[in-house]
Amino acid sequence: MQFLYFSLNDFEGPVPPEFGNLANLRDLSLTSNARMSGALPLELTNLTQLETIVAHDTGICAPSDTAFLSWLDRIPAARIARCEGEQGMAYLTQATQSLEYPVPLVANEEALLRVFVTAARSNDEDIPPVRATFYRDGTQWLVVDIAGKPGPIPTVSDERKLGSSANAWISGDYVVPGLEMVIDVDPEGMLDPALGVQRRIPATGRMEVDVETTSVFDLTVIPFLWTESSDSSILDITNALAANSDLLFETRTLLPVADFDVTVHSPVLSSSNNVYDLLSETAAIRAMEGASGHYMGTMTTPVTGGARGVAERPGRVSFSIPVGWIMAHELGHNMSLRHPWENPSYPSYPDGFTGAWGYDFRDGGRLVPPWKNDIMLGCCWISDFHFTQALRFRQSEGAGRSDRSGHRLSQSTSLLLWGGIDSDSVPFLEPTFVVDAPATLPNSTGDNRLTGHSDTGTELFSLSFDMPEIADGDGRSSFAFILPAREAWEKTLATVTLTGPGGSVTLDGDSELSMAILRDPLTGQVRGFLRDPPTATQAAADAQVTGAHGLEVLFSRGIPDADAWRR
Repeated sequence: MQFLYFSLNDFEGPVPPEFGNLANLRDLSLTSNARMSGALPLELTNLTQLETIVAHDTGICAPSDTAFLSWLDRIPAARIARCEGEQGMAYLTQATQSLEYPVPLVANEEALLRVFVTAARSNDEDIPPVRATFYRDGTQWLVVDIAGKPGPIPTVSDERKLGSSANAWISGDYVVPGLEMVIDVDPEGMLDPALGVQRRIPATGRMEVDVETTSVFDLTVIPFLWTESSDSSILDITNALAANSDLLFETRTLLPVADFDVTVHSPVLSSSNNVYDLLSETAAIRAMEGASGHYMGTMTTPVTGGARGVAERPGRVSFSIPVGWIMAHELGHNMSLRHPWENPSYPSYPDGFTGAWGYDFRDGGRLVPPWKNDIMLGCCWISDFHFTQALRFRQSEGAGRSDRSGHRLSQSTSLLLWGGIDSDSVPFLEPTFVVDAPATLPNSTGDNRLTGHSDTGTELFSLSFDMPEIADGDGRSSFAFILPAREAWEKTLATVTLTGPGGSVTLDGDSELSMAILRDPLTGQVRGFLRDPPTATQAAADAQVTGAHGLEVLFSRGIPDADAWRR
């Protein structure tokens, strides 16, 4: 049993502890069962394969047991209210925050403190001053005094207006793991106690602030130039691109990204403007260059294929036209996020809205209402659910930085094996190339297999793998592997075959899929993909015409010939 979807079933009562025996369970959805209630059983911590657990619109909650909460925090998509309830109406927010389902903060990013001062009855009193004291690992670290303002003191908390809360920007220098805070309302004790204003938040002890660290987000942006167009405006866009550029505002704000390294790749020529070809070429570039970070291809319109952006979900390869929210959308897919309408665990927010109040720090700061579209639906903000899921995913996948230490990864004579499936699941292969590159091999087995054979039928290699999921791909997928070659393959490799659920396809000596890959021999960067050149000489000439001088030309019609092996 891997999936249990119990949503909208009018169940009642607590979750049975026997659920903890479902060792293979990956997804557990209990949403929209209003009569279900109680703390989740501690036995659920036995579910080490769980990737999703959601219970919004129920009375189910997470117990305060430390080990249980640690287990819950490691689940990429978890949405469970805490049993202890609110500690008081005060919180720190970055892009978004929720009182019922608190969103972790990203370390070293600025945050907004909001304190909601309320009275038990109507009054004419001014809103009193507030003092926030922050502690790090038990030691007082920062004190922030917020001035009072004209009243009256409201009787209910109202997140809709900044004027209804005491607010202060907290520098990212103080947003670190181990953070705690205490809020003192009316620290001088000037208010009449009969007003019923809560003077201290929390009433006792300190409020723990969930601050999480993330690894450096390493993004390489590849500007593609279409050989059939003279438009080079993509270079004007990318030449000045940096982590703080306006084009990347949505990425660094709406996704859990703190430290952000952006590298602009040298321009790459492509004889295709189809988004799926460009995604495949981006994957091939990443593989040939031995990278571990995220690679995003980009090209100005017109692009074909029916989408403006596509991405592996999850993964580290994407393509987007140069529009900020589309780039963030595709990188969100890389971080495992689905479209709201595809995800049965997405909260019951109407129309794919964010469902929680956000905050935009630009131009002095403003609230972002919960009826904005979630970034995975379209422009313009992000939900508490998706931000938390992306953060948990980034933490689970590890560092993922490209090697920028100055030395190159070990390279050897290898085969570039790449291809995919079309929207009908029919497999295809791109021409096989001999390249000098580090190995990039499948990280798991699956229903698809790549094999190489000699002309006598002897198997030379065999790779089993799962096709990556391509978001917005309508069933399409693509892959790129670098397989270290054996010396004997120069004379013996006769066929390469891809087999999967949708059939099989074979490259052999009679294949006519002419393609040239242009590569800079000094940097190792890929500089072009030219489809259907009649010869390697013609590909070199085409490269010269387009201004790509001094580049190495790799040529293949399907199976590498003797010249390719000797190059």
